[in-house]
Amino acid sequence: MIWKILILIIASFGYGYLAIKSQKEELLTKNKKEKMKNVILVLFLFFSLSLTAQERSTKCTKVTVEKLDHARVKVVEHNKCTNVYTVRTYLILEWEKIQAEKRKKRKKKN
Repeated sequence: MIWKILILIIASFGYGYLAIKSQKEELLTKNKKEKMKNVILVLFLFFSLSLTAQERSTKCTKVTVEKLDHARVKVVEHNKCTNVYTVRTYLILEWEKIQAEKRKKRKKKN
């Protein structure tokens, strides 16, 4: 009789230990899932913030060049922000010189 009681007591401790262990595993898996959700949220926020930081700035001016004859060009600048058109005529050599200066300025910035 005593042996049966001892076996029942030992078995109950064993089952209790298994129940505690399974609950602990469930809590750990819940924590892992929550951590993964948090990591995914942080990555999503970081990704969306980096995209908004890289928004392209709108360019206001648009330049079109037309050849008038063998020595002159017509340059039309359209400022979209203020809706102003500027029309100028240059000699081809002058226009090429202006373009070369602009290229030098861009190279110096980089």
